[in-house]
Amino acid sequence: MTFLKIPPPLMLDVPVLGRPVRDWRSFSGKITTEAALLQMLRTERLGGAFWLPVYSGKGQFDHLVSGSGDWGHTRKIVQAILKQHSGQTICVTIPAGEELPAFWHENVVFSQSSEPHDLLERCATVWGSEPDDLTLLGAVYARSVKLLNRHDEFETFSTGQAMGWLAEGVEWTSPFTGRQVDFATMVDIVSDAKRAWLQKRTLGVCVGMAWWKRRRIKQFFEGSGLGVVFRSRSFAARQSAEKRGTGIAVWVSRAPRGLFRLAAGANIPVAKVEDGFLRSIGLGSDLLPPFSIVLDQRGIYFDPSCCSDLECLLSGAEFTEALRVRAAALIKVLVERNISKYGASPPTGSYQDIPAGKRIILVPGQVGDDLSIRLGCSEIADNLSLLKAVRQRNSEAYIIFRPHPDVDAGHRNGHVPDEVVLLYADEIQRGGSMTALIAGVDEVHTMTSLAGFEALLRKRSVVVYGQPFYAGWGLTEDMVPPLARRGRQLSLEDLVAATLILYPCYLDPVTLLPCGPEILIERLLQPELWKPSLVTRLRRVQGRLHKHVAHLMASSARKSK
Repeated sequence: MTFLKIPPPLMLDVPVLGRPVRDWRSFSGKITTEAALLQMLRTERLGGAFWLPVYSGKGQFDHLVSGSGDWGHTRKIVQAILKQHSGQTICVTIPAGEELPAFWHENVVFSQSSEPHDLLERCATVWGSEPDDLTLLGAVYARSVKLLNRHDEFETFSTGQAMGWLAEGVEWTSPFTGRQVDFATMVDIVSDAKRAWLQKRTLGVCVGMAWWKRRRIKQFFEGSGLGVVFRSRSFAARQSAEKRGTGIAVWVSRAPRGLFRLAAGANIPVAKVEDGFLRSIGLGSDLLPPFSIVLDQRGIYFDPSCCSDLECLLSGAEFTEALRVRAAALIKVLVERNISKYGASPPTGSYQDIPAGKRIILVPGQVGDDLSIRLGCSEIADNLSLLKAVRQRNSEAYIIFRPHPDVDAGHRNGHVPDEVVLLYADEIQRGGSMTALIAGVDEVHTMTSLAGFEALLRKRSVVVYGQPFYAGWGLTEDMVPPLARRGRQLSLEDLVAATLILYPCYLDPVTLLPCGPEILIERLLQPELWKPSLVTRLRRVQGRLHKHVAHLMASSARKSK
């Protein structure tokens, strides 16, 4: 039973997702499955081999026949249609690998290996021998479906029977865990896989990928059917893309000079690549490759100068009730399990005694040359300026400053000496969990930090001094004029649905299959999967040495004054 499928070549290594445990005839014609689930199958075109090319023929046909490997049986169906519906057109699908039969009729055409949803949209009636991809989709699309039984009689296969059978008569197994799941969960799994496939299917050349990320990036793209090649220079990337007939994926901060100009001149699409919002356990600056990325064809989420794919989702996507319910469940898991971009954290930390009655503000530090600051900030564009502004506006508040982990590890710019920080903040908080720290404050003030997004998840007030992706939708207090493009008022569930479900690509660390955020979260809670490599351990030593040298140089400079 293969109605719900994951695109090959990944599917070749995946066990069958569904196993029938009851006969479809035992289900009535009444639709018991949620209407939202039925609508999701239709609107997202899920089910069957959706990755196949569209049928090359033109126009509509009256009847679609799902051909089996037994042409004699299929021929009976075709002849019955010709007898009952003289003059009407018939399209017969032939299974992959089967030769076209020696049969001709002016009203009959044959289709091999075609995208099934397109075929369904061209016909009014579907015929077959059993519930398979086409007959099930025929029922999903509310077509008239007729199945030829062993007694050479046609039985009606209704939408209610099909959905009831899929929901209760088929045992579905998660390809990630091997555990039994319900039909709705399996639909989400296939929806996530299809969305990842759609994002990657036209990209065949990768540029600007650091050596320690390349293996992981290749794993992300293995399910697209193309595979990828890696190039370092713009001209070589354009040549490879032209030769392969594909687009280019480039890591935003490492784009070689001239790439976008050369690609535009050759009409080659370029997708910008960046870490996703649920990344891994550990820092990218420790050379830990990500298990989630974003592929943005329009811009990138941290650059407000142009509309990104994420902004388009936030401003225009239809957030269905089913999607909002899924987002709400995701929020609940993230908060209860104390999960942020860099994995699960202990729920507590060591904090100073805070005076009673004080309003507590958290100011998360950011990397000084981070692109989100360079592109998304104006007057306030560094950690010290932010601290000064927060103290000026909140003279009586208790302010906690949290240095960015990459900066504190000695890998990136943006360091502010502790004695300078304490001129404006009451406390510097380095230890413990960031998410636990957010949960213990009243407000988070930030330029563009992802900590602001994580604070929204935890129902904290968020004040922004730049233009991060989560600002301007009615969820934050914006200290700079919001972009006119962002006038839509969103719920927190809408924001999470777009940001954590629809926008990123996730990779399961165990099966290396494309997955949804729920699976990656489950893996983040398995510490045995995240042991640091030798490269990571060496990188951490390098960071500590760099930080120590920087501290000695700063001390020496202060003494010489």
